[in-house]
Amino acid sequence: MEINIDMSGVDALARKFDTTPQVIADEMENTMWASVKAVEQAIGTRTPVGATGDLRRIKGNVGGQSLEGTLEGTVLFEEPYAPYVEDGRAPGRMPPPDALAYWALRKPATLPGETPEQAGWRLAMSIAKKGTKAAHMVKDGWAASRNTVIDLWKTIDRRIAQRIEDKLK
Repeated sequence: MEINIDMSGVDALARKFDTTPQVIADEMENTMWASVKAVEQAIGTRTPVGATGDLRRIKGNVGGQSLEGTLEGTVLFEEPYAPYVEDGRAPGRMPPPDALAYWALRKPATLPGETPEQAGWRLAMSIAKKGTKAAHMVKDGWAASRNTVIDLWKTIDRRIAQRIEDKLK
C-alpha cells in the first residue's frame, strides 16, 4: 500500500505563517496606540481649559520593541506647569510671576490700572500664601480609561488570530 499526499501548497502556506511575528508586533503597536489615545482623551476632557487652553495640548507616543523587549506608551503634557495643576500647589513657595503675567494678560485677570506684570506678582504672592487646588486630571483620567485599556489588551489575541486567519484565505 502506498499513500501519496500532494504537498505542493505547503510552501505557500508556510510563507503565509512567516509574517505571523510581524502581525503580532503590528497588533501590539496598534493596541498600544489605541491605549494611549484612550488615556489621552480621558485626561484631555478632565484638564482645565484655563486662560489659553494650552494645557490641553497632550501628546501621546509609542516606542520601544514590541516582541523581544518592552513596548511603552506615554501621555505627556507640553506645558511645564501641568504637575502643579494635577497635584495643586501647597502654600509656601511662589510660582514664577512671568508665567502668571502671561496668564493674566490672556485671562484677563488684571485689576483696573494694573499691568500684566503687576498682576503676575499679585497672583504669585497669593498662590504662595494660599496654594492652589489639585485638578487630578491624570489620576481621574487614568481611572476612567483603565478598563478600556485593559479590555484592549485582553482582546488582542482575537485581533491577532483574525489577522492571521485573513492572511490564510
